[in-house]
Amino acid sequence: MALGKGGRFAAMGRELRPLAQLQQRLVESQRSTESEFLRLRSAETRFRILFQTASEAVVMADANSLKTIDANPAAAALVEVTSGKMIGRAIGEIFDAETRAAIEPQLAALRSIGRIESLRVRLSNRRECWLSATLIRQDETAQMLIRLTPLSDEI
Repeated sequence: MALGKGGRFAAMGRELRPLAQLQQRLVESQRSTESEFLRLRSAETRFRILFQTASEAVVMADANSLKTIDANPAAAALVEVTSGKMIGRAIGEIFDAETRAAIEPQLAALRSIGRIESLRVRLSNRRECWLSATLIRQDETAQMLIRLTPLSDEI
């Protein structure tokens, strides 16, 4: 601003260093979040590859609804259905009626004890397997990781 006719000027401004520091912290936070997201996506990709290529039959189920969340190709081959047909259905549907009645209390107990070790079961296609399961808690949800091992090595 000009101050009179003597050629004098006055300059006014604001200190912007605090704003610049805040912006720098925001950028660093965004980089950190992006880096963490990429790390998690990479871990998920590795898990997915391991899950899909594992020779052991593995089924993931929601611990509350007992509905299948995911099944690997080995589980689908063992049950003799496609993986897609297993997802969203009750976990009990892969077992015969007698086994279903026997394991329902075991699956309910799994929510409190966290693990089932080597339970002999019969699938709906009459194949016999060993079932073992582990409860996985994450945030507000709980999932069951169910492993099925055929009594015979033929799949």
